[in-house]
Parts: sequence; structure tokens; C-alpha cells
Amino acid sequence: MPMIRRWLVSLALASLCVVPSSAFAANILVVSNSGQDFVAMDFTANTSHTFDSFDANQTPTLDQLLAYDAVLLFENGVFPNAANVGDVLAEYVLAGGGVVLGTFYWQNRSDAGFGGSWGDLELYDPMTSAAGGCEYNSDDMDQATIVDHPVMAGVMSLHGNSFRGGNTAKPESEVLALWSTPNNLGEPDPVVALRYEGESCVIGVTLFPDASFNDFGGDFYVVFDNALTFAADCAPPGPCGNGVTEPEFGEACDDGNYSSTDACVQCQPAACGDNHTYAGVEDCDDGNDGDQTDNCLDGCIAPSCGDGFVHTGVEPCDDGNDGDQTDDCLDGCVAASCGDGFLWAGVEACDDGDFDNSDDCPLSCQPAVCGDGYVQAGVEPCDDGNAVNDDGCLVGCVAPSCGDGYVNAGVEACDDGNTDDTDICVGNDCQLASCGDGFLHTGIEDCDDGNDVDDDGCTNCNIDASGSSSGGEGSSSGGGSSEGGSSSEGGGSTGGTAADTSGTGVADSGSSDGGSASVGETDGSTDDGGSNDGGASSSSSDTDSGLDDDGGCSCTSAPRPARDAIAPLSLLVAAAWRRRRRRA
Repeated sequence: MPMIRRWLVSLALASLCVVPSSAFAANILVVSNSGQDFVAMDFTANTSHTFDSFDANQTPTLDQLLAYDAVLLFENGVFPNAANVGDVLAEYVLAGGGVVLGTFYWQNRSDAGFGGSWGDLELYDPMTSAAGGCEYNSDDMDQATIVDHPVMAGVMSLHGNSFRGGNTAKPESEVLALWSTPNNLGEPDPVVALRYEGESCVIGVTLFPDASFNDFGGDFYVVFDNALTFAADCAPPGPCGNGVTEPEFGEACDDGNYSSTDACVQCQPAACGDNHTYAGVEDCDDGNDGDQTDNCLDGCIAPSCGDGFVHTGVEPCDDGNDGDQTDDCLDGCVAASCGDGFLWAGVEACDDGDFDNSDDCPLSCQPAVCGDGYVQAGVEPCDDGNAVNDDGCLVGCVAPSCGDGYVNAGVEACDDGNTDDTDICVGNDCQLASCGDGFLHTGIEDCDDGNDVDDDGCTNCNIDASGSSSGGEGSSSGGGSSEGGSSSEGGGSTGGTAADTSGTGVADSGSSDGGSASVGETDGSTDDGGSNDGGASSSSSDTDSGLDDDGGCSCTSAPRPARDAIAPLSLLVAAAWRRRRRRA
């Protein structure tokens, strides 16, 4: 706002006995050849002002500029329309408008060596670009060089990664802070410089305003907010700041400085809520009475644990009653929790302050019990916290075992709750009964010898048929068959052959019913192997020359091999028949 207009407003307010405030939300126009839309949106969100944007590739009119309280001007790369824009902005300054300049404005100055120019505006800005107009290396503001001025209020630190500095202040300018290292000419490199021109001021902030480049750190938005506030309501020496209190200009005091921490701030008495911390009087002043959760409470008091207000992001709780460790907020503004060692009344039944879930007070802060899901050492063998009996822990926190009557899934195939190995569930591993397991399944198996060997007395869990016997009813000996008796009178024959007592004949195997085949040869004759029912076989006794009954040769010179071979073959057939028989 031009000075003449501000004075008129001040006079009107003074006549109404109203003291105006110099802090207000200004309307700012962002002018640049690149990034102006983003900066306008970003600064609207992060400062106290509202912003519109203008493309510097076009030339604004003076009337367009005068519609705004201040202009923020910067560029990104030299562009040809800069001189035209600068000429109109020079007119705006002479008309009382405030301008804030940001990097890379100075690289397009005529003394930058890049062949650019900002026209007449170069006559009014506070710095030259003889040192290059930008330092492409990181640096921090030197805090010791900060001047007590409204533009620097609350600015504690600033950092530029690369797009900053590279300037030299003009003699008529006021430097408000310096970078830690000199510029390329070895001279002081201003962070902020201010120049008054008539009823307006031009402020240079040697940081790139476009935050999308992430090139800054520290109180970036604070310094731009302050600079735009000061430029929009510029107060050069006379009237405010000249040391003379002039009520006609709305001043209630004038201590001749721009300090915002003493008793007179911008020609108004310091007061809690003016957004300036009165040194030695106020702990803080954020200008927002009513918010008790931030860095400054009502009454300009700094927050602290125990004040009864929860400091957002700092304290999880604050009940204002240090000393009570049984409620939901412990000393030190620490939220109560299970395991903190303090018994939270009405919430916890125990709290032993450890993280051991195997003792009598687990991290549920309830006494350990079966079914809580924690195995209490020395008390429970297991605790899975459920009422399922087919897993690794039975109801009652009992470890599963074969014979407990519950099938442990994946471990046991059955569990009938007994130790009887003759039923469907057998063995120490609770497996289903099966042929070959070595246990006799009553009513199902005749035998079970625990192997898969056939003809060993138990084959496929059935008893094998009898292979042979010595004596007894119905037995066979020597390969002959008998009915109701043995192959010899009163007993079994040996070898199944008849005895030759003369040593000259051969006894043939024969069959008999109820008797034996016996031949007694005294003259070297042979038995024809006749068959008798109920008695001994007939024998022939040849006492002469060995002729048979027919007068022919008795063939004593050689045995009859064909008949001799039949006997062992018949034995094999009979044995094979017996092996095929199985009891149904």
C-alpha cells in the first residue's frame, strides 16, 4: 500500500481511537518466466498471504501491478522480456509498491555477464550481481550476522544447497544477514538486503523461491513471509522508526528501531498475542490465543509437562498431576502401558515391569492362567490359548500323548484311550491295526508274526497248513498213502520201502490199507508190489534159479528204474498240494 494511502487510513483510524495493526494478509503477485504457478500455490499454503501468478514472458501493465500489495519477482534462466518487465516494475516501486526479489533474478542483471537486463528496475534493487549472481555450492546463514529487524523475526537458520548467494550489496542498502562464506569476489555475501526507495522498499532474498527443487533448508518460508509482509506495508524511517512518536500516523510508540523483541514493536506497545516474543517478559508469542496444544500456550507461556495440556508431537499425555502413577498418564507425561511396572488402576491386575511371558504376570498384565496363550514355566507344559484337543496342547494345558483319547492331528492316526493292542488302535504311536504290525487283531487276524515271510507258520495273518508230522492219525510217511493206519503194522515204515532181508532183492514201494508192505526175500526174488486190502502184500518165494511165476527171468540182474523214479515224483506232487492248501 503506498505510503500516502497508509497515512490517510492511519489518520482515519486515529480519529476513531483505533490502533491499527501492521500485520495483515497481503495480496501478492508472483512474477516469473517459469514456476510462478507452483510458487503461488506453495506460498499460499505456507505463508500468511494470498498469491496470484503472472507469466513474465508477457509484460504486465502498471495498473495490473497496483492491484497487489507487493510483487515477488524471480526467474529461472535468462529470457528476453526481462527488461520490459523490469521497466514496469520500476514504475510500480516509484508508485509505492513493494518488491521482493529471489534467485535467479540477479543472473539477468546487466552486470551479470550473461547479456541480460532488468531495465530500470536495476536502479532500485539492493544488490549487484558482479560476483556472479548465484553460488552453486551449499552454505548456511551466519547467525551472528542476523540484524534485529522485522524481516528476520523468527529466522534462526537458513540453508541453500546450491541456488543461493553470489551477490554484493549496494552502499545504500541495509544487509540483514550474511552467508557464512564470502562471494566469488571475496566480499560479504548477503542472505537478505533491504533498500528503501521513496515510499516503498525493495528486498532481496538470495534463495530460489521454487520449493519444488528442494534446494533449501531452515526457516525458508518464514523469511519470505516476513519480507513480503514488510514490502507490502513498508515502514522506512519516518514516520515509524524515527524515534518520534507521531499519533497522527497511528503510532503509540517509536523507539527508533525495528526490533520486534522489545517494548515497542512497529510503533505499537509489545503485547502477548502480537506474534512477537517480548524478550525477558514472554516465554513465547505465536499470536494464536486459544490453541493450547502447540509451542505456546495462552498467556505466552511455554508448554511443559504437567501443565495439563497435551503438547502435540511432544507429549502423549499430560494430566497435570505428577506423582500419581496409577492412572493413564505417568510422571514425565508418559502414557501408562502394560510392562511399565506401575499398576494401572481398574485396567491391570498385575504389572511386574518385565517382558517375560513365562512368569505369573505376562504382558497382558493379567494373572497367568491356563488358556491365556502363554506357557507358565514350571506350571504348564503347554498353552495354546484354545479349546481344541486335536493339536499340540489339550484343554487344561496338558501335553498330548498316545492313549489320552484324543487324536493328535498329524502325529497319531488314532487314539482310543486304552493300552489294548488287540483292537483297532495299537502301539505306542497310536497307529491303526494292520496285518504285519506284530499285534494280533482279535476277530480279524488268525496270527500276526510282524513280518511278510510266507510259509513260516503265519502267512498274510493266516496260519499255514501243517507241512509234516511224525506219527499220529492221518499222517503220511515215506510218500505212501494210508487210511486209518500207518504203512507198517503197528507203526510207520521207515523210508517208505520194504526191507530186503536177503540182500539180493529190491523192495518196491506199494500202497496198503491198514497194513504195511513187507517182503522177506530168502532166495533173491523180488516183490511185485501187489496191492492188498486189510492185510499184508503177498510174497513169492523162489527157491530155484530166480525164475518168476511164469517161468521167466525174475530180472534180478538190474532194478526197475522207471518205478524207482515214480516214488520221489509223487512225493513232490503231494507236498505241493499240501502247500497250496490254506485254511479258509
